[in-house]
Amino acid sequence: SDHPTQLIGMFRREDAVRAYHRAVDAATHRQLTHARSSVPTSPTAVFFDYEIPPGSRAIGRQISEVTWPDDCLVVALQRGLYVMVASGITELAAGDRLTCFGSEDAPARIAQRLSPPENINDD
Repeated sequence: SDHPTQLIGMFRREDAVRAYHRAVDAATHRQLTHARSSVPTSPTAVFFDYEIPPGSRAIGRQISEVTWPDDCLVVALQRGLYVMVASGITELAAGDRLTCFGSEDAPARIAQRLSPPENINDD
């Protein structure tokens, strides 16, 4: 414009926040859609939660470093009040609540694999 003082548009903070949330929602939807399509499903597949117990062998390891059952996918992780789409590079901590999708027996197999090692007393 030839007039440096002429108003040609407005950019509000609310518009930027709204656009950011739309982009995050779209990215999350794409990630969840990809995750759903990569898991072999069966009619008995279920969503379930698993909390990482203190002393678990998964603590300090990335999701991709844990040996999960073949028919199970970690979909989301809740840490305190924060919920995130699970990523292979997410490092696990005690108390993390995982939302998983898998067969009906996957929760028991995950609990078996991620339980703390048993303490052996040689008294």
